[in-house]
Amino acid sequence: MQALKIPVRVKERRGIARFGEPIRLGVPLLPGMLSEHQLAHSVFRLSNAGGCAFVAQASPLALWPDGSIKWLLLDSVVTISSNADIELVMEVVPTDSELPEAQVEVKQLPDRIEIDTGVLRAIVARGGTAIVNSVRVGNVEMLGQSGFEVALTDSAGTRLLLEVDDLRVQQTGPARVTLLLTGRWASHGTDCPLAVQMLLSMYAGSTVIQVDLRARNPRAAIHAGNLWDLGDPESYLFKDLSLEIGIATTPETISWATQSDSPTVDCHQYDWKLYQDSSGGESWDSSNHTASDGQATVRFRGFKVSTQESGLLESGFRATPRAIASMTNGWVGAATRDFWQNFPKALRSNSSGLSIGLFPREATSLFELQGGEQKRHTTWIEFGVPGMHVTLPGLQDPLEVSVSPDWIASTGAVPYFSTPDRDRNAGFRDYLAAILEGKDAVVRKREIIDEYGWRNFGDLYADHEAVKHTGD
Repeated sequence: MQALKIPVRVKERRGIARFGEPIRLGVPLLPGMLSEHQLAHSVFRLSNAGGCAFVAQASPLALWPDGSIKWLLLDSVVTISSNADIELVMEVVPTDSELPEAQVEVKQLPDRIEIDTGVLRAIVARGGTAIVNSVRVGNVEMLGQSGFEVALTDSAGTRLLLEVDDLRVQQTGPARVTLLLTGRWASHGTDCPLAVQMLLSMYAGSTVIQVDLRARNPRAAIHAGNLWDLGDPESYLFKDLSLEIGIATTPETISWATQSDSPTVDCHQYDWKLYQDSSGGESWDSSNHTASDGQATVRFRGFKVSTQESGLLESGFRATPRAIASMTNGWVGAATRDFWQNFPKALRSNSSGLSIGLFPREATSLFELQGGEQKRHTTWIEFGVPGMHVTLPGLQDPLEVSVSPDWIASTGAVPYFSTPDRDRNAGFRDYLAAILEGKDAVVRKREIIDEYGWRNFGDLYADHEAVKHTGD
């Protein structure tokens, strides 16, 4: 095996100190550098010049023609101060090397899987409606009897719970474990075709559970007249899809913030809600946001925070929120990735705990998943005891992690890849700069037609037909 020491740069841009934050990135390798057999018997770590080391793990993504690994998927957890810019080295070390103490341990049993991250112990059942049955931090049990559930409300108002069909370990190592869960909806006499797949990820030294939920309509769309319009007969309509976290006792305080970098506000009324109805941008009511009947799916610009007793507490345009339910001897927090970008979204609390509306019932119209359409949402649930640091703000604004461009170019893993200082084609450099940073950059174009919302976010504005066009 060739010497493997690859520079990885980590940048903190948001002024938030990070403690054991998970990172993940693809790393290209030279041909012949590492075989799959060697990988299976290797131990990885990330370290800096000062001797600080972070636990890491790697898995193959693609191979070179000679069978050696072309791309690695690297997982690690790092600690970095606010506004820092550090260079780490990814390296293979002897199996008897001293590694960071916090590592993930997994125990597979006939009826459940148990995970220990060093600070959190979780039990995930192989059946039933409680996706996660138990979470303990120290000796404190965080979840109530209902545990962590996924609830669907169909178009007729019937509430269904997801039942676990299959649970398996998808990936495991010292830094991260990911469980793959598939389920079906308890029918109660109703026909629900939605297929749900969930990834539950836990990290060394962390009390966070990351939930990636994918809802998919497996039906084949009819496409009458070769059109892909909304309202297809094989679409599935529903009112709500939420993650519900039942906590051990009734919350004493709900702490919330509307932005990742803002302090929390305490509320002693547990019937609390933050609802994002639209993107909050200048074009929030764009015709992009219409249902199959032509009616608008948005009602107001931005978000509103309210309680049942006091009414409106705050309103604004774009929320990147978190909510924390505090009990006597512990707390449970929740946040989602790209909250306002994937509107509508809701964060809620009640006497039982927290609820995350991925497709929230507060929306003005039903949700339509077309035949073959799917949507994936990422949520973080964090658990702690008094005195523990809340890491949700960092997860909402993740670290910038990259492999050295010079290293990428040297491997040849990306054909024709060149670093800017070595690219002799000035016109091409200017073209790329305009796409990424100019006044017509692709990200800025989202604002023109409000390319946001759960169905649109991630798409590019198809304005190419307007090039050199004059008139309407």
